[in-house]
Amino acid sequence: MSLTTTENESIAVSQPRQLVCLEAIWEIESLGFALSDLASSKLMGDMGSEYLVRGYAARLVQLARALMMGFGDDCVDVNELERNVLVKKFSSEGF
Repeated sequence: MSLTTTENESIAVSQPRQLVCLEAIWEIESLGFALSDLASSKLMGDMGSEYLVRGYAARLVQLARALMMGFGDDCVDVNELERNVLVKKFSSEGF
């Protein structure tokens, strides 16, 4: 098991599980900075800004849920967490 509750009620996580959770935390922080920048940018008046904010919000929820599972549900394995956190980055090149 990669998530264990100890006798003193603290949790111990495996290194792979910890790394996936840290990756989610780092991305949440980056998205927060990006949202802050977006809120003060000229893009907020554009019609597409609503879609950007919705996209950021959906990703933040996905990452938060991965963290909740990572630290709170020992039935969820690291591979499932990785599928939620380490999504493939894509480029608009070729479209």
